[in-house]
Amino acid sequence: MTTEERHGQAGDELLEPLVDSIWEESVALETILVVHGYSSLRHALSRTLQYHGYRTLEAASREQALRLIRAERPDVILLDRALEDGKGIALAAELAERSGLRDVPILALTSDTVAEETLREEGFRGALVMPVEQKHLLGAIDRVLETARRREAGGLRLAPSDEQCRLPLEDRLMAEHLTLFFHFPATTRIELRPGSEAEVRSVSMRLAALGIRPEIEMESGALLLHYEVSIAEALALCGEDAERKIAHWLCDAFPELASRPDALAQRLEELADEFRRLQKIAS
Repeated sequence: MTTEERHGQAGDELLEPLVDSIWEESVALETILVVHGYSSLRHALSRTLQYHGYRTLEAASREQALRLIRAERPDVILLDRALEDGKGIALAAELAERSGLRDVPILALTSDTVAEETLREEGFRGALVMPVEQKHLLGAIDRVLETARRREAGGLRLAPSDEQCRLPLEDRLMAEHLTLFFHFPATTRIELRPGSEAEVRSVSMRLAALGIRPEIEMESGALLLHYEVSIAEALALCGEDAERKIAHWLCDAFPELASRPDALAQRLEELADEFRRLQKIAS
């Protein structure tokens, strides 16, 4: 093993726990419990929710769900109404009767439409007919969490669901159609040298404040932080020269955007103005 490799391993061992600890201290993600008998459906819902900034838990049965609910108290429960021949409906009614869990909204996962009155009687706040479109899934969660979010709001709160999902990907990759909630992969590179721990802590704290947990990689004496970010989050993260950095990240991720740099620059300038306006309203 070379000296550089040994130093890289040592840096990884020291810095990865640092980033993890900053995350644990700084972020409390909204948690969604997905309860369904089909693992492929559970995993698909979980991946979508994680991509959009939620922490997810999964359960395949009533017993697993109850254990996770007692241990974690999720913010929202997505529950298969037909779970185990009627246990889904029974579980919803049971949770609605428990004093400590009455405020936890439960959305039914169904194969067909169900009357709203029936859902209310069974203890559900609403229903999602599977397979559900992403915008409907995120919109339903936004609605049932709205009261809790208003109670806890301390700054700028944006509702990405409709904006993020309005257009198909090929249309959203036209510069003119980019929105504040367009997500893309980004990488922050930090050269490892004396005093770099402070820079790692600063960047990680800013990511954590936005609910972003990076993946860590060591490369040739540098720490690489890989993460998914929206344009709004990137504007909050980057500070000065944000538009240039975001343009660089976008062109790396989506080369088709690099073919019209002037249009991309103009759209990012418009989005930065919109973001500052929203910040001013929130303050």
